[in-house]
Amino acid sequence: MDEQLANRLDRFERRLDDVAKTLETLARVEERQFMQTETLTRLWKSVEALEARVDDIESNTASKPITVILWGALVVSGGIIGFLTNIILRI
Repeated sequence: MDEQLANRLDRFERRLDDVAKTLETLARVEERQFMQTETLTRLWKSVEALEARVDDIESNTASKPITVILWGALVVSGGIIGFLTNIILRI
């Protein structure tokens, strides 16, 4: 009878050890999840700040169409110069 009781107590002790390991793993997962939530919150705030800056730049650019036209002309002229340079260098 004593041996049977000892076996049952050993099995119970092993199960308690397994539960303790599982609780430790859950605590680690919870800690990682908390850290990821904090990181996500910081990233979201950064995205919102960048979005506000883009909105400001967009509103400034939209209110000054001459700036857009000048930049467009600059880009087109740069493309034409590059194209002509390419043609000249091939000759």
